[in-house]
Amino acid sequence: MPVRPNRDLRGRTVVITGGSSGIGRACALEFGAAGCTVVISGRRPEPLAQTRAELEARGVRCLAVPTDVRSREQVYALRDAALAASGKLDIWVNNAGYGMVARFEELCAEDLEAIWRTNLMGSFHGCQAALEPMRRQGHGHIMNVSSLAGRYALPLNAAYAASKHALNALGQSLGAELEGSGIDVTTVMPGLTDTGFFAAMVDKVGPTGTHLVRAMPAEVVARAMVRCARRPRERVVFAPGGAATLALAEVFPIIFRTIARQYVKVRLSGRKE
Repeated sequence: MPVRPNRDLRGRTVVITGGSSGIGRACALEFGAAGCTVVISGRRPEPLAQTRAELEARGVRCLAVPTDVRSREQVYALRDAALAASGKLDIWVNNAGYGMVARFEELCAEDLEAIWRTNLMGSFHGCQAALEPMRRQGHGHIMNVSSLAGRYALPLNAAYAASKHALNALGQSLGAELEGSGIDVTTVMPGLTDTGFFAAMVDKVGPTGTHLVRAMPAEVVARAMVRCARRPRERVVFAPGGAATLALAEVFPIIFRTIARQYVKVRLSGRKE
């Protein structure tokens, strides 16, 4: 099969939810450096405005639209604002989301519903909003930022991992439906990333300053996503030790079980019952 040439991203329009911090902000900077018009959204106006100012200072054409992805109406308004500003929609990045760590018996139905509305339904709204103009154009690229937890559900992460497993399934199914349409779908699965994610997550276990692996910079994820936008792939996976680690964990489940036991030990080390 012939290798497709890299796509030129100059002049393309990219929408990034959760674009004011972490991976979203890093993506905005990288896509902007590649020559894209960048539309960023987030719930907090102040960091959104700061990121927009940083992009414009670098000569990037940028639009910032305060958006709560839990609201379908607001997501569609974000889409319409992007189309009004540039007349097209080439790339949509569903990045908004948050984490939750808790023992299973300490979760309540409201916890699961809340994380589901943001991590899954927010991306669902984004996918459907983006599809309408992309269908008309005959091309586009949807990128869903999931997590390695969407493939390997660590203990104490049931609510978060369930939302990301569902997001992975959504992307896989949608990608199969869109095969041959000119619209690509990519699921991005980062591991531990150095962002404000952990400071913002719901934590019912208690803080710990210890991690099993070193966090990678958000810029590493963002650069890989820009490379994927140039040459689309179904999945972009980041794992300690690379793809070989994932393959070994699939063949030898004891590897994952060992990691899971150590994770529980570390996360509960400072907890007082």
